[in-house]
This record gives sequence, structure tokens and C-alpha cells, in this order.
Amino acid sequence: MSEELKEKRSNKRFTQSDMAKLLECSETYYSLLETGKMTPSVAMAKKIERLLGVEWTIFFKEKIN
Repeated sequence: MSEELKEKRSNKRFTQSDMAKLLECSETYYSLLETGKMTPSVAMAKKIERLLGVEWTIFFKEKIN
């Protein structure tokens, strides 16, 4: 998941700082989401989906397996 997020973000030419601003969160929090060290709320996952075009459920699928 983390590689997919990073790739999608890079393809849109967003930095982690850009993402944090767009999502209205701290850079640290976004970095933890992108590396898979934290799981976002459903609302935050849906915001990321709108910005990057990834399925919002990606954050939750890997936790189940």
C-alpha cells in the first residue's frame, strides 16, 4: 500500500507537505499514513481517495489479512 500511495502522490507531483495541507493534517500524520504506520479514519481515507484516486478501502484491507 505504501508504495502505491507514494507513486500516486508523486505522479500528481504532490509532496507530503502538499498532501498534508490539502488534507488539513500535519506532515507527520500524513507520513505515518503513507508508510502504513497509522490507519486513517474512514473520512480521511475518502479524502485521500479523492485526491489520489486510490480506493479508500486500501487502508483497511491489509490490516485484515
